[in-house]
Amino acid sequence: MKCTWVIQGNYGYGWDDLTEEETKEEALKQKECYDKNEASPHRIIKRYVNE
Repeated sequence: MKCTWVIQGNYGYGWDDLTEEETKEEALKQKECYDKNEASPHRIIKRYVNE
């Protein structure tokens, strides 16, 4: 089972997937960029995908 890291944003209607990264480091960089440019809250979740 493969895992991916998903950045989600909450724009007032629940959490929406914004982008998906292969590594946690890449996800942290993307989240930092979203946090810098948007006022809405963001989070990273780990998602397991069946291949």
